[in-house]
Amino acid sequence: MKVTIAHNNYDKTLQTVAYLKKLLKEKDVIFDAKYPDVVISVGGDGTL
Repeated sequence: MKVTIAHNNYDKTLQTVAYLKKLLKEKDVIFDAKYPDVVISVGGDGTL
């Protein structure tokens, strides 16, 4: 599965994104910002 993470730049959000990326990499998830299968939104109200 290919994913990308959309996020704001608040400190807590960046910490959460770093932790999430670590977990996903452990599961061999591929990061692809151009052609993702799934977009994960972190921070804000979730709208894109």
